[in-house]
Amino acid sequence: MQGFYDSHVHSCHSMDSQQPFEEICQTALKKGLRGIAITDHAEMWFLEEFHVFEEIRASIADAKAADERYRDKLRVFCGVEMAEFEDDPENVEKILRFTNYDVVLGSVHSVHFEDWDTEYSRVSFDKLEATESKIGRFLEAYFEKLFRMAAREDFDVLTHLTCPLRYINGKYHRNISIQPYEDLILEILRSLIRRRKALEVNTSGIHSFYGEWMPGREILERYYSLGGRLITLASDAHTADRLGNAFSETASLLKDIGFQGYYYYDQRRPCWVSWDETLHG
Repeated sequence: MQGFYDSHVHSCHSMDSQQPFEEICQTALKKGLRGIAITDHAEMWFLEEFHVFEEIRASIADAKAADERYRDKLRVFCGVEMAEFEDDPENVEKILRFTNYDVVLGSVHSVHFEDWDTEYSRVSFDKLEATESKIGRFLEAYFEKLFRMAAREDFDVLTHLTCPLRYINGKYHRNISIQPYEDLILEILRSLIRRRKALEVNTSGIHSFYGEWMPGREILERYYSLGGRLITLASDAHTADRLGNAFSETASLLKDIGFQGYYYYDQRRPCWVSWDETLHG
């Protein structure tokens, strides 16, 4: 692997990862990564259940210590993945004041929708009651919530735009199209461009049961055609072996669309990296 920056990595301070910091950093070095952003989960729906305040504070401390320890060989950026901004703005603001982050990711993992009032990763989209019509209404609610976040919240990078499809079409093989939501997705992209927020290319679905980028090529082409250039590469790794997953393939995809490079974030400022610098420098 060439010298990429991975802008979305989880550690043992996320509820769905057991990965120690030292192993993350050592594996990143072995893979030739130039930098990683530790972006542990700040889930507003599960603040107490997953001890979010304590874990984010620990993640910040570990990320800053790791950056100090490895700085001459590997940048370790301090970030957070903030989910459900609109559902608990007071505690979102509290977490955003914990430190001067390098990057804040904005996510939607949970939607208030009928009896699927939970994380969509926990929904059984193969049950009898999961009709195509119901899934369609759920997706509309999801994209509407994502649009509200894109239009007004304090984040740097919008994550895994099409993430529910990882479960609906990947895990449960429902083959649901997002074509009915093209107008909503277009407004999300326009909001990102207008507010100079980045769009993440999430590679966690590649070489897995889903097999797709999030978002896929069609949305990335639309983003580019609208003038969007702020793009980040994100493995969304929860285990060290997934760091930088499929980044070379992703670079080829983005180059083919027309992107001349990509970005990572340092002190919440986008830093551009050309493909030439990444692949040969």
